[in-house]
Amino acid sequence: GQQFRAHCDYFHENADYWAKMLEYGGQRTWTAMIYLNDVEEGGATWFPRAGIRFKPKRGLMVIWNNMEPDGSPNYDTLHEGMRVIEGKKYIITKWFRENAWIKGPVPTYRSGAEQA
Repeated sequence: GQQFRAHCDYFHENADYWAKMLEYGGQRTWTAMIYLNDVEEGGATWFPRAGIRFKPKRGLMVIWNNMEPDGSPNYDTLHEGMRVIEGKKYIITKWFRENAWIKGPVPTYRSGAEQA
């Protein structure tokens, strides 16, 4: 079944990737996750350190602050997408960063029809 092991969404400042993440908007300060469907069995999002579990329900949005007020990581945001036993689980996740993710002009796209 579908499962996502326990993790935190913030970036670790001592990790090899940290310098690159600073170029791409910096730290992930907040996470918003919305369930797109009900799940027949399993698939809860579990925050073991906080002692909270969310059952997937269509339209439910869960939002959490990845950082403490002093800017340090919020370890209580450790979370896991538990195994889906029956059905499928669809979510959308949005991470909010400290700064703009795209530097400079925002690229634009035009379809072939618009270019003619």
